[in-house]
Amino acid sequence: MPASADDDRTAAIASLMSDVLGADHRLASEPTLLTGGFWATMYRVNLRAPQGPLDLVLRSMPDSTAGLREGAVQEWAAQAGIPTPTVLARGTHPSFGTYVIMDFAPGTPPLAGLSLSAAAKGFGAGIRRIPGLLAGAAMAIHGHDSADLRRHLVEAAVDTTALDPLRFETAIAAIAAAEGIDQTTRQSFAGLARTLDATRPVAATTVLVHGDLHPFNILVTDDGHTTVVDWTNACIAPPEMEIGFAAGLIRCAPVPVPSALRPATRRLTGWMADRCATEYEQRAGSLDRSAVRWWEAVQYGRCLAELVRARTFGSAVVGPTHPFEQSADDMVRNLERITGVRIALPLRQETSHR
Repeated sequence: MPASADDDRTAAIASLMSDVLGADHRLASEPTLLTGGFWATMYRVNLRAPQGPLDLVLRSMPDSTAGLREGAVQEWAAQAGIPTPTVLARGTHPSFGTYVIMDFAPGTPPLAGLSLSAAAKGFGAGIRRIPGLLAGAAMAIHGHDSADLRRHLVEAAVDTTALDPLRFETAIAAIAAAEGIDQTTRQSFAGLARTLDATRPVAATTVLVHGDLHPFNILVTDDGHTTVVDWTNACIAPPEMEIGFAAGLIRCAPVPVPSALRPATRRLTGWMADRCATEYEQRAGSLDRSAVRWWEAVQYGRCLAELVRARTFGSAVVGPTHPFEQSADDMVRNLERITGVRIALPLRQETSHR
């Protein structure tokens, strides 16, 4: 019988593990596809090794530049003591593109098994602890020497200019100049770019920022140990970026709720976002709230920019079920609340991915 796709995948994973970890590292069971991600593909891999059983995750990423940066940043973060899985190997492979092999992290996201719509009716303890978990994770990330991270990336031959958060603003400005995008949409993004530039805050300090801190990128064990995962958006930026980006993701959580519960759910997510900022400020001693709002606006803008490209040109990542689609109306509304600019979104085109 011809080999199945699952057989081919298993053989490729076994070959990769043997190549990069050693020929004496062999599969102990079939790899398991992990769910929850849109950009990367992840497998849980159990190995037999000379030092004993290994429980690992293979993360395969479609963009080599972003993937190499992510792997190197996570490698440094784990070495620095930040609670994130240790990287055993990273690189490129014909079957998996850019990859990272890391320890499997136990625990579940704090929203696992919880429903925001149910929480909107009754304020549960699981919801109340999330702002503190996010603030604590942010503090653990920010308290390290970003200059040492830059040195690590140089040694790893990773372009450190990719750590500049300007890339998120560039994504917004690019829509204003892009060919093939609806003119009204381009004009609204041009207005947003001008507004952001005119209101740009002055940064007092910069730190390593995770850039995608939300309840599904934190794993919590029964005894309260937390692990931060998914370093795709990591950069060196003011700490207000972390809190602002997190606020944008929390306020626009892509959870479908009945229309009758939407006002209560928005109040709940708004409380969570505000409380996260308050808890961080209490721990850090200071936080520029106006800068947090500015970065929250950048978050909405960069997410909507990616959505516009996907709707216009097609995308294998930002499809019709992606969180950006589910949260589009909320992001437009919140962005207008902060900046006064209302983004015009095009309809999704039926087109092949490019």
